[in-house]
Amino acid sequence: MNDEEISARFEGLWQAHWDFFATSKELTAPEFDGSFKGLALPPEVLEKIFRDNAIKTYGFPT
Repeated sequence: MNDEEISARFEGLWQAHWDFFATSKELTAPEFDGSFKGLALPPEVLEKIFRDNAIKTYGFPT
């Protein structure tokens, strides 16, 4: 897998997670039969999931 393929894979994963946590879109996933709706979590929860976890995981300065 080259750098562009890796980048595309991570971007797709990030988008799928964003759609699940941040929207109320109807979604599908190969792990599940049928469809399900995104959670549409409030901004403060999304910040904890996406921003705060990235800071902790990657050691970003705050």
